[in-house]
Amino acid sequence: MAITSDGSKYDLPKKQLAKLEKNRKRKQKKLSKKTDKTSNKRRKAKRLVAKVSGKIARVREDFLHKLSRFPGIRKQSYLRRKFGSEEHG
Repeated sequence: MAITSDGSKYDLPKKQLAKLEKNRKRKQKKLSKKTDKTSNKRRKAKRLVAKVSGKIARVREDFLHKLSRFPGIRKQSYLRRKFGSEEHG
């Protein structure tokens, strides 16, 4: 969630983040079951968790960049929230 200086609230892309969070949770469980700290499979699992965590961070960063950079997105989001899914210009 992001809140601008004028008090407008914007939600992060929930579907995409939920999918990635679920994926990260599953990979973290797999990593936790690998007890031999020197094994290649544990290293690979750790790398996969880091990869998904990086994707989550990039999704959040991209959302904030688009929100701050493109005023049209803020306007569309505001209108969609205020008037529903109808087309308003």
